[in-house]
Amino acid sequence: MAKKTIQDPNEFGSLEKEVIRIIQEVSHTNILGLAADDIKIIAKELMPDLDAMISKKVKTHFYEMGLFLVEKFKPEDD
Repeated sequence: MAKKTIQDPNEFGSLEKEVIRIIQEVSHTNILGLAADDIKIIAKELMPDLDAMISKKVKTHFYEMGLFLVEKFKPEDD
């Protein structure tokens, strides 16, 4: 079976980079002796929190985009 590698962290956002950094740190230090299956279980446990963090970021971005659009298309005062 071919070994899967994590993509280049430069291709991800800051949240993804932090998750990758944590997983790589734990897997490289081998303190816990985690197998690939153990890491998958941990990632699945993080998913509900990860989804909440992502949705909060998306909500913030939509709010900021809305403010920008309101300012951009606001009628000019005479």
